[in-house]
Amino acid sequence: MRNIKKDYIFGGLLFVLTAAFFIIPAFDLGITKTVLGETSLGAGFFPFLLSVAVALCGIVLIIEGSRTRKGAQVSESAGLTREEIKKNARVAVLTILVLVAALLLWKLIGFYLMLAVMCLVMNYLFEEKLLPNIILTAGLVAFVYAAFTLGLKIRFQA
Repeated sequence: MRNIKKDYIFGGLLFVLTAAFFIIPAFDLGITKTVLGETSLGAGFFPFLLSVAVALCGIVLIIEGSRTRKGAQVSESAGLTREEIKKNARVAVLTILVLVAALLLWKLIGFYLMLAVMCLVMNYLFEEKLLPNIILTAGLVAFVYAAFTLGLKIRFQA
């Protein structure tokens, strides 16, 4: 049995520390920038925003852990069978490998193709059917292109 209170507080602290680790470089990149008298979002804005969101999630976990009854416990497997635990562990390891492979492929095949391949493979790992997988992948790539390349004028280097 695991102690929920300790897990929540420890997890929350990890979230806050991770956010702090990324928020400091975000300030160095610049939250805003001024070009020709116009102020716009800087390169550090999105890392800053994500770091704040992660820190807030960590604070919520810490608060929940503080409010949880002392001694509240949950079983180690949380009701999962041994096969489900093995499958989840396999998917977690493969997800990390896919992310690493995607970062390595970025330089070889370009950002948008890498994003599409990564999305297709990840959806396959999570057992999504083929047609929804293709639709989700196309939608994600289109959204990222429209939002970042067209909207924010951010170019992803190959």
